[in-house]
Amino acid sequence: MKLAVFPLEDIETYEKKGFVQKNYYNPNNMFDKIYIFNPSEPKELNPAMVQAMCGNAEYIIRFIGKQNTVQKILGLKKNAARCVQEISNIRPDCIRSYGMLFNTYIASECAEKNKIPLIISLHACHDDIKRNALRTRQIIPFLFYTWWNKFFESNMLCKAKKIIAVYKFAKEYALNNGADYKKVTVIYNKIDINLFHPSNKKFENFTVINVMRQIEVKNQQVLIKSVAKLKNVNLLLIGDGPEHKKLVKLAKKLKCADRIIFIKRVLNSELPLYYQKAHVFASSCNNGGVGIPILEALACGLPVIHSKYKYEENPDILPSCALRVNNTPESFADTISLLMDDKELYNHYLNMGLGFSKQINSKTMSDKEEKVYQEVIK
Repeated sequence: MKLAVFPLEDIETYEKKGFVQKNYYNPNNMFDKIYIFNPSEPKELNPAMVQAMCGNAEYIIRFIGKQNTVQKILGLKKNAARCVQEISNIRPDCIRSYGMLFNTYIASECAEKNKIPLIISLHACHDDIKRNALRTRQIIPFLFYTWWNKFFESNMLCKAKKIIAVYKFAKEYALNNGADYKKVTVIYNKIDINLFHPSNKKFENFTVINVMRQIEVKNQQVLIKSVAKLKNVNLLLIGDGPEHKKLVKLAKKLKCADRIIFIKRVLNSELPLYYQKAHVFASSCNNGGVGIPILEALACGLPVIHSKYKYEENPDILPSCALRVNNTPESFADTISLLMDDKELYNHYLNMGLGFSKQINSKTMSDKEEKVYQEVIK
């Protein structure tokens, strides 16, 4: 069988982020050939990285060009028409698209025009993006996502045969934007529990870890401020982004730079070692949902401290697996101290997280994903 994939971003960025999952595009190696419509200019890609994501399938890259947002808008129909013709020649059994932006518009046009089933993966909520854009007075992003939501998103969701939400918050977003309830299923991000698992080897000092891109919405400044209030506690921040320099500067200003460890990039194969040596995972995000780092931390036996999110009425796995706190330095500092002092509470959340991670191991999630494909491919 053949699959056509439309990634949200250049697949090379996965390698730069250290995020390369085996069989990411090919659950249980059900496809023999995978065509990747990569949003970049022609270039050399790491063949081992691409092959790992495609499993045993032969892969073919179609470079569809790198453009800024204005160019993407102006050239949207032209690019879609070109890809429609490509898909007509390839005749894949299914089309898979990730996210709800330009790539999925093109994928939905290809699916509709060629009568090929489309599966959309939802990994983010544009309502979060709009709220954060308003909060930070970024008017252009707010207007863009408002326009995109009104004129494109519902139409794309309606064209999909199936919609895979990687957490319940994304499912609610799809339903609120016109998706048929029967089309939407929740399949959490895959976690390889053979790779991500607990270890007794810990850092000497009590260490809080955060593995996320350093952008404004991830809000790591709250974690730095919380650790500055504590003694004998280190904070390990793994990731990079436009907020990195500000975070380094803040650590120096608060005179805790010697206890804040910055690592810009870690290979996915080496990442478990850092989780395993840490004591607690903390996230002070200003958005909803459950990202991959949280699931990885749970699988490695770390209690998770996560900020409350007022727009998420029914939080996903977090009520049972994590301590949810107000998004303030004081709340995080108090909860870190509590976990340091209360071993019984620490072990309770450790065991709850391990129990949940076993339910979402990569084999179980791959089986669910394969079943979705089988339902649409006839």
